Amino acid sequence: MLQIDDDHYEALVAHARAGYPNEACALLAGRDGSVERVYALPNAEASPTFYVVEPKAQLRAMTEMDDLGLDLVGTVLRAFRIRDGRVDEDELRRRTAGVAG
Repeated sequence: MLQIDDDHYEALVAHARAGYPNEACALLAGRDGSVERVYALPNAEASPTFYVVEPKAQLRAMTEMDDLGLDLVGTVLRAFRIRDGRVDEDELRRRTAGVAG
């Protein structure tokens, strides 16, 4: 089970909100299933219906993870739907089922 603390979770939500209405993605780095770092990556397509991770940003993140001895423990490949400027809490619960906080 993936472990993510409140600060890292809030970083993911902030990244999704900052790019709204476009899709967002991030890499979750850590050890033993515990998130130690969030790499918020730009959507090169700036699209609300699909995403393409900006390749240089992904390479920088993966290189730093390797340098720090961190593993890729998870990815967030789509933003949670936002309604009236807020994350849709029902969708958030569905998508994070099995993730411990």
